[in-house]
Amino acid sequence: MLKDEQIFDILDGVANEHTQQQHLYLMAHSEAYQQYFKELEALHLDLVGMPLEIPSVNFTENVLAAVPAAQPVLVVVRRKSWAGKLSYVFFGVVMLALLGTVTMALLSTQGIGDIGTLQLPDFEGVRTFLTGDFIKILVLINLIALLIIFDRKVLRPYFSHRKVTLG
Repeated sequence: MLKDEQIFDILDGVANEHTQQQHLYLMAHSEAYQQYFKELEALHLDLVGMPLEIPSVNFTENVLAAVPAAQPVLVVVRRKSWAGKLSYVFFGVVMLALLGTVTMALLSTQGIGDIGTLQLPDFEGVRTFLTGDFIKILVLINLIALLIIFDRKVLRPYFSHRKVTLG
């Protein structure tokens, strides 16, 4: 039995010679094929009799008019904040202070190894700075860091969802 595409090729008149010979043989010897061919022929005649739908001249313009216009996208480019590097600065300062303290402690000893006569000047001003003022500065830096974290994690999310009206 021929495929539907081959039968429609026969009905359209574009079938090759081999398909034409098969069609003639099946029409002569198979009643099921004859009935099936008559159904497809009726369908083909109905399709041929239908008027062709001509696409609109302004088809592209109509489709584009139906599509909502794209709004321009506003892209905000933010520079990298120095606050992201604040932890690196803090740890760097702490390491420098630690190294400075260790260096001062090593230099303020009376003797180094075999050289027992090496006398270094007394660093009393540095020692008082490291014990008093330096600790106050570290506490102040920690307080500022905690306030920044509190602002970002608590205050900004709270006030970004609230609308405040005056009057």
